[in-house]
Amino acid sequence: CSEEELMELSTLEGEYIHLLDAVYHGEEDESFTRIQALEAELIPWRHRRRPQSPTIRFHLRQAEVAFADAEYAIERKDLELAKTLLDRATYEMYAADPIVFKSMYFGQFYDFFSNWQDLHHAIHDPMLCLLEWQELAFRANQLEDSWRQISTVLPNPVIYNWSEARLQEFAALRDKLGESWHEFLFSLETGDQCIGAEASRPVEEDLWTLLIYLTEEVSLK
Repeated sequence: CSEEELMELSTLEGEYIHLLDAVYHGEEDESFTRIQALEAELIPWRHRRRPQSPTIRFHLRQAEVAFADAEYAIERKDLELAKTLLDRATYEMYAADPIVFKSMYFGQFYDFFSNWQDLHHAIHDPMLCLLEWQELAFRANQLEDSWRQISTVLPNPVIYNWSEARLQEFAALRDKLGESWHEFLFSLETGDQCIGAEASRPVEEDLWTLLIYLTEEVSLK
């Protein structure tokens, strides 16, 4: 992709993050509004981008199918199913072109995001037993490896048209998320689910603050 094409993708990325924000926060009407707005932007983009590679075409088509199914799930107010389908669509976009996918900040961040959402859901599960707690702690330690890979990463200032000052503001939000994340990891050592659940809240808040900040200048209003 050219720089111009990547800048266009950053706009779509921003709209996608707002969609995920609405879905993961259980906002049914906002989710429907967001997915329709994103679909309206995707239609001309699909017409402009017609890849020659059969592999890329296949995975983009699979992403479109998953996205259409997610739109139907949102229309039926089944946001849990929509989460699964949007995750599938994201995977297919990665499989279509890993290099382009990883050129975008959210593409690099997605592994941490996706696995954190699973952990966040699990730590609030009232049926969590000791054996599952041990598995949760193990997965959290694995996720630390994912965090290390992105803990110093910043968005490409050319793609996002950011100043140095904005990059530094973003870095401060990223570092704040890192502090919350490590406090959450420390809380798991207590073996107390209530403490872990409480420690997960700042992580969730800081994560979405970081992602929404990423969209502020590229989201279509």
